[in-house]
Amino acid sequence: MLGEENLKLEAGSLESPKMPTLLYRYTKLEYLELILKGRGLFFPKLSSFNDPFDANIFLSFRATKAERRKFYDAMLKSFGMSRAERKQRLRKTKDQVDGDLLEEAHAKTIRETRAGCGVLCLAESQSDILMWSHYGDRHTGVCLIFDTGNDFFHQARRVVYQRDYPVISFRWFSEKMTDALGVNGDAKKSAAQFAIDSALFLTKAEHWKYEAEWRIAQKFPRPLRNRENGIFFPFPAHSLVGVVIGANADEASVATVRNWIDAGPLRPQLLRARVSKTKFALDISEQG
Repeated sequence: MLGEENLKLEAGSLESPKMPTLLYRYTKLEYLELILKGRGLFFPKLSSFNDPFDANIFLSFRATKAERRKFYDAMLKSFGMSRAERKQRLRKTKDQVDGDLLEEAHAKTIRETRAGCGVLCLAESQSDILMWSHYGDRHTGVCLIFDTGNDFFHQARRVVYQRDYPVISFRWFSEKMTDALGVNGDAKKSAAQFAIDSALFLTKAEHWKYEAEWRIAQKFPRPLRNRENGIFFPFPAHSLVGVVIGANADEASVATVRNWIDAGPLRPQLLRARVSKTKFALDISEQG
């Protein structure tokens, strides 16, 4: 549980390790054409992910009346209310604050954050057999190679893998939300938002550890339309430095990808994954 008793430990665990020079994105061939034509990178909504446990957090609302009222006061302060106005509002809503008002507010915040954000999933390896099977369209798709030396990819954070669900205590979440509302200054606001996003987006079951995943979360600029699973976001064109074609892709697919690259405007290096002749592995080399 993320609580006062282990807040120091958890805060440290939310810091990502040093970012790799390159990160990879496995995807289907059909998405590559859109990316090469400058459409951007697709950030899907969390509910479309293949893991029902993803971003599935639980809140523990054990808190004293004083803690509840302190958080409610901070919320009202962030709305620009004066001290006198806040006292008057608290007197009117005291029973609700002591009851389930804040539980509903916390749950609403999490729902809105999940619904209003897209997440780009990246990997540390271009040759993982399972990643190609699960996300590279059974080795018929592609793996995109990105240079991370730019502001866009510096947003990426490493996923934490653990056995248990992340359970967020009322005290921890209230403190972070208070800071995220900007009540205690911009520096704390940024750090708190990162901590909340980390708890929401960056914790997965240890079964997925082989993915060695990094994630970038972006807020959607508008509500999603019906049947819309996400939104394309622009990225630095020069950061796409390579495209690896899967080992099971046919020659027609290889020719199609080459034509897309030749047409520009993006011109990444074209590579090919091939089944190793000596071990259970993939060899990556330049496509002739």
